[in-house]
Amino acid sequence: MNSQGKVVLTYNTSYGGPVSAHHITTFTELPFTSEQTEYNVLQDPNGNQTIDVGYLPTVDAPVPPAGQLVGANPSSLSNYQLSVIYPWEISYFPYNFNNNTGQGKIFQQLYFRQAFQDLVDQEGVIDGPLHGYGKATIGPVSTYPATQYLSPQLAQKGDQWTLNIPKAGQLLRAHGWSVNPNRIDTCIRPGTAPGDCGAGIAAGAPLKFTLMYASGTDWMESAVRELASNASLVGMQVNLEAQSFNNVINATIGLDGEGWQMAYYGAWTYAPDYLPTGETLFESTAPNNYGAYSNARNDQLITASLDARTPSQFNTAMYNWQNYVSAQLPVVYEPNAPTLLEAIKGLQIGPQNSALNITPEEWSYRQ
Repeated sequence: MNSQGKVVLTYNTSYGGPVSAHHITTFTELPFTSEQTEYNVLQDPNGNQTIDVGYLPTVDAPVPPAGQLVGANPSSLSNYQLSVIYPWEISYFPYNFNNNTGQGKIFQQLYFRQAFQDLVDQEGVIDGPLHGYGKATIGPVSTYPATQYLSPQLAQKGDQWTLNIPKAGQLLRAHGWSVNPNRIDTCIRPGTAPGDCGAGIAAGAPLKFTLMYASGTDWMESAVRELASNASLVGMQVNLEAQSFNNVINATIGLDGEGWQMAYYGAWTYAPDYLPTGETLFESTAPNNYGAYSNARNDQLITASLDARTPSQFNTAMYNWQNYVSAQLPVVYEPNAPTLLEAIKGLQIGPQNSALNITPEEWSYRQ
């Protein structure tokens, strides 16, 4: 591996597993700063950097026909075969409930989280920059691929927070905020009584936030720009701050972990702990609970799922937990995007799994 991130792996002659007679002998991973720079090279496989297996940005993908998982390849990529992988994951970004610059107390109010989720247009993002690919995230368990672990109640309800800008404004107004479209709302009824802004929120506190996001993925950039625009219509100012993925992660888990406000780094894949129980992400003391969400009832329900001794007990506990925590909105739900994979014709890479594991020992050339 060099300082630019290029990784070269060679075939291990002592590998004991089954290997095709025509297996590849070198596997090279090439780093790119964005989807588009990779796509530019992908379109020119006879150039200086040939890509045998690459990724097609959804913004460049033809819309799949009705009832189909994948559409046609762009004409410029006719020498590739296109496939789609929906990872076993959920897509979201966390609030920082421990934020010390004034926003943390606002994030702790359920009505605010409901209003903010009403500003997220998951279906619009799926139909727009995702070009018809993608599935809405509705809670802590993915809706696709199909799974027995998803609560039937949530599966039936689907996305409970489809875009509803008027409702978001009504929620804010009903809880003590001035609602000033295209300006900045302020708290005009501080306090903890019904209809007040909530504990720890001072009079005049503004609805002004910074959302860090990982740059380089076109559909994510479109999604956050739309969210900021929708928020402005109810008087929320969401300042977008594009950073590298590493910078976003370092900000959320670094030494100054209380300063950030919202951070969008992408999705969470259920791997290697494939069972989608909540102790990894949502339990109060979980190391991957970057936003420090804490809710005693949520913790009790997670523990009940871990203590279950029969499949029936486990399913009941899992469903009870999902039904509760999904409505608590511990994070901001975003669409779950697939991976559109391009493999050059003549190369056999086998079926890809939804944990996104890459297995080059199984890759071979067709004869």
